[in-house]
Amino acid sequence: MTYKVRIGRIVRDQIHERYAADRSPTGYPSRQDFEDGPLEAARLQFTRFDDLPHYSGASIRHCHVLVPGFAPVVFVGLLVAGDTVEIADFADDPEYWNRINEDPIG
Repeated sequence: MTYKVRIGRIVRDQIHERYAADRSPTGYPSRQDFEDGPLEAARLQFTRFDDLPHYSGASIRHCHVLVPGFAPVVFVGLLVAGDTVEIADFADDPEYWNRINEDPIG
């Protein structure tokens, strides 16, 4: 089954809080970059909701997204209707790039 996917209000609010409309002079991604990159990748994953891992119950799934220019992101999707999934939350490590840059091996 292919599910419809919608973006939850909490996710929209988080995106607007974390990402500006334009890229920063230092190259920090814009809101559109996030929506076209990690969020779109998650949306595609959640269309196959039944194939994703579930640990908290059959109506909650998560996916990990790796997109160049972004730290790894974990998204949570909820089955809100028989054929509709809502991307309800996401998280990443805000210190990811600092850790990568400070890695003596890397």
